[in-house]
Amino acid sequence: MIKIYMVGYGAYVVTVEKDVYVVDAGTPRIGMYNMVPFLKKINVTKIKRVFVTHYHHNHVGGVPALIRNFDVEVVQTNGVYSDDQGASYVKADPLAKEELLRVIDYKKTPYLFEEHGNEYDDKNVTIQIWRPKSEENPGGYTTNPNRSSMMCRFVYEDFSILFGGDLVVPALYEEVYAQLGTVPQATVFAHPHHGDRNAAVDVVYDPINPRLALIEYISSATDTKAYLDSKDIEHVQLPAGDKIIKTVTGFGDGTYVVEEDVNIPRLGWISPSYN
Repeated sequence: MIKIYMVGYGAYVVTVEKDVYVVDAGTPRIGMYNMVPFLKKINVTKIKRVFVTHYHHNHVGGVPALIRNFDVEVVQTNGVYSDDQGASYVKADPLAKEELLRVIDYKKTPYLFEEHGNEYDDKNVTIQIWRPKSEENPGGYTTNPNRSSMMCRFVYEDFSILFGGDLVVPALYEEVYAQLGTVPQATVFAHPHHGDRNAAVDVVYDPINPRLALIEYISSATDTKAYLDSKDIEHVQLPAGDKIIKTVTGFGDGTYVVEEDVNIPRLGWISPSYN
């Protein structure tokens, strides 16, 4: 059995049998106020892998809180930063990066840069890493923020989930498909960039052919939901607010169930100022 928890905007927890994975951890606030309390609630002490799809503070900012509070075996990312950003990112991203590297160094946490096509066959799940081509070296910068994002697919027997990160440009999906030379299908698609309408197009969805889409709340998610309705694709939306999560349980025969909302216990931590 595999479970996918939508713990906060830009933050997912995946459990496969007894192994725990994280795909992005949200802002520092989400990491401390959502991720850590929830993981403690379900009695997690060790996280097998933390994947960072890209270096924006609202995806990587929560990772230091995980490293401080749990035994994180490894942090994995494509290591490419974007320098074409809005005002909030210009201030917050360097601070989030500095904090991540400081905590990783202090805790001696292994830190891996991923390449397109990397694959990990863990005991109960296969994890595949895909990304558009980039001329940048790990740790470098790109002026195209979409080229700084990667996709992760978890395959559990006949069930799979694809995390789109912030990869919202349809042409870059076609580039990924061309590199793969195959169709990256998935039972569940964690829709990229918090529900952005730009990725809600046939060139993105038809090859993936998901039965369920996970959407986070932004204004354009209304258009995305309308698109999914037109394609008869079921969708689950994370509600506005930070105390509720959504859960999807997948089974080896390719079926799934969407579970009830789960309340996250609140802890009285003070989050950093760069949220």
